[in-house]
Amino acid sequence: MEEERIITLRLRKAIEAGPNYKKAKRAISYIKSYLKRHFHTENIKLDKSINERIWKNGAKNPPVKIRIVCKKTNDKVEAKVI
Repeated sequence: MEEERIITLRLRKAIEAGPNYKKAKRAISYIKSYLKRHFHTENIKLDKSINERIWKNGAKNPPVKIRIVCKKTNDKVEAKVI
C-alpha cells in the first residue's frame, strides 16, 4: 500500500542550537528523525534535491522552512522537494 504526504517542515528551532558551521548538517538530521517518527520506519531515503536545497547557501545558512513530498511504499520512505 502506498501512502503520500506533502509536509512543510520548519527547521528554525532545529538549527538554532549549537555552532553555526553545523546548521545544515543538523537540518538533514532533523528531517530524517521527523520522517522516522511520523512514518514509523527506519528505512529513509532522501532525494538529492533535499540535500541541494539545504546546502544551497552553505553550511551556515540553511532555509528555515522546506516543503517535501514523502511516499511510503512497503517499509521504505522516499522524500523529495516540491
